[in-house]
Amino acid sequence: MYRGISFFAGFVECQEQGLQQQNKKNEQYEHLLRKYRERFPDADKNQLIKKFNSLHNNFRKESKLIQDSGKKVVLEHQT
Repeated sequence: MYRGISFFAGFVECQEQGLQQQNKKNEQYEHLLRKYRERFPDADKNQLIKKFNSLHNNFRKESKLIQDSGKKVVLEHQT
């Protein structure tokens, strides 16, 4: 299901650019929705958006925790 990593990179990049490319975003949602419906046939676009945003936010939180813990280790090592 998640073989097209470049697809997701493009999707996140589009989202982070302030959604200037609305047509591209809609195309990517439709493509992702078709793939999502392979596992969840009754899914709609709103469910997909909620799921995607949840995954994206959790990923950002975890990456921030990892970055912050790395900074903490460096600071402790310096003292």
